[in-house]
Amino acid sequence: MPLPVPGESSSTCPNLLDQWILHWQASGHHLVRRVREHRVVALVYQRVRLKFPPLEPLLRPLAVEYQLRALGQAQQLLDLVQEFRQARVPVLPLKGPVLSYQLWQDVALRPSVDLDLLVRPRDLTRSWDILRNLGYRMIAPALHGLPQHLQARVLGRVHHTVWQPPEPFQTPVELHWRPLDPRWAVRLTAAALLGRAQSTVLMGRPVATLHPKDLLLYLALHGTKHQWNRLRWLSDFVQAWVRWGPLVDPGDLLADARKMEALKPLLLGFALMARVGAQHLPEPVASELRRFPYLWRLARDLLEDLQDGRVRRPGALSQIAYEARMMEGGRGFVLIRGLRLLVQRFLAPTVADFRAVRFPLRWIPLYYLIRPLRWLSQKFPGFAGSWSHDA
Repeated sequence: MPLPVPGESSSTCPNLLDQWILHWQASGHHLVRRVREHRVVALVYQRVRLKFPPLEPLLRPLAVEYQLRALGQAQQLLDLVQEFRQARVPVLPLKGPVLSYQLWQDVALRPSVDLDLLVRPRDLTRSWDILRNLGYRMIAPALHGLPQHLQARVLGRVHHTVWQPPEPFQTPVELHWRPLDPRWAVRLTAAALLGRAQSTVLMGRPVATLHPKDLLLYLALHGTKHQWNRLRWLSDFVQAWVRWGPLVDPGDLLADARKMEALKPLLLGFALMARVGAQHLPEPVASELRRFPYLWRLARDLLEDLQDGRVRRPGALSQIAYEARMMEGGRGFVLIRGLRLLVQRFLAPTVADFRAVRFPLRWIPLYYLIRPLRWLSQKFPGFAGSWSHDA
């Protein structure tokens, strides 16, 4: 179905961006470095031209470079979508040029480090063939040479493969068959997103886009996965609400989030938006947030990290505790989920473990012993013999 006309004009979250421009400038932060790290070069440059003209020369060269890159990425993406369409494989672009257009009506405001495409799991093999025929080469996970049963184990634990483009000026492609890493256990499938997808015209060519409710949920989940450690994730979510919120019933959005077990990530996105004063919360959302006071505190802590300017990368244990708390359920469930995440992080075998030792299918459980043994051998050379250290 066609993409509806939003109820609000496209804004670039001026209140939100202006706060950070002023803070980073006043705090002595190097503005160019910060906007690059937070991946908001084009957006901040747009605001600087309007509100802070003396800063414009600082950002102009980088902004032009990023905008040209974004235009090239848009063309590359549309060519890929056309190939999938011709092969009759439904495909849904995530983030990148399509999201930039969906939020700001401008493909050049959100250049990305890769192009994300979502397909149904049953179309995965055909999608690989399409990319290979175009000259793309899979570089992660490193499946080449692994037996079929080990390849299946690897693919069961990831949600995308990474493809190197044929030309050096092109952007790598991430081909997804799940919207999120399976460890998040969110009930959101590729088939559901594709089934609800809408269509728009991008640079004269048709392309699928996320339904507004799915867009808000996906951006909240994506930002939460990264602990909202870049200003880009927050500006995406705020702008999605500004532009598409008038078309979304807050009660329906919350109900969908509960069904998908994604309520806490959605509420955290709204708490961050409210704390920066970007938008007022609708009453159903504000009422639901009152049930989770720690989300307000977490939003405060995350914003303090953002204002510091550095892109924070938490340690493994901190990330596990954070992910467990973002899951639905009571304290007992959170504890169980945290233990499972610990096992997955420190005991679940990796591609390197599969390459180090080749066990037949019936001996797969032995890999849970191989993982800690290889880790010990890397930390303490000579332990457990000579294991391969392929990364």
